[in-house]
Amino acid sequence: MREESQIGAVYVPIHGVAIEENAGIRYEKHPWIHCFEFDGIKPAPVCCVIPTP
Repeated sequence: MREESQIGAVYVPIHGVAIEENAGIRYEKHPWIHCFEFDGIKPAPVCCVIPTP
């Protein structure tokens, strides 16, 4: 999955993660850290992870 943020493109893997329909990525700027916040994107349950060859 690719989404544009305020500072450029953000890439999220499609395997090993659960992506909800309203998922989003935003850039957060705090005095102590600058980071990306992910809404609706989380690690997939172990039963759903596709092994890589």
